Amino acid sequence: MVIAVGAPILASDIGGPWAPYTPTLTNVTVGNGITAARYKRIDKTVFFQVRFSLGSTSAITGSVTVGLPVAPRSFQAISASVFFLDNLVGWFPGSWAPSGSGIVIRATDTSGTYAAASALSATVPFTWTTSDYMDCSGFYEAS
Repeated sequence: MVIAVGAPILASDIGGPWAPYTPTLTNVTVGNGITAARYKRIDKTVFFQVRFSLGSTSAITGSVTVGLPVAPRSFQAISASVFFLDNLVGWFPGSWAPSGSGIVIRATDTSGTYAAASALSATVPFTWTTSDYMDCSGFYEAS
């Protein structure tokens, strides 16, 4: 690829296109829900995006862990953001913590109280139903 002098360099120009991946999701019944995940690696930096949309036969059954596409160098090198959408109410912020080869998703409850030790469940941060979803994205240094 040749990039003209003075032309902006886009992330899509470096490291090739985003690649799909299938993350390991623990305590999730996918059913007819949709998992969309992709990542892009530029040298040792890995960018990732994961969205899980619930279908009518999907369920969150406990503490959810999302697998990463490439092993991280260390969990201190990860930066991620997590959001949940309850189609009846709106957006809820989330957080994450390291867990094996992935990240465990944490939530706030519907009162808005930060629940640092609360992982997702069938009722946290809200009662999950069809068309609700979880978004997780971030970047980290690969091992």
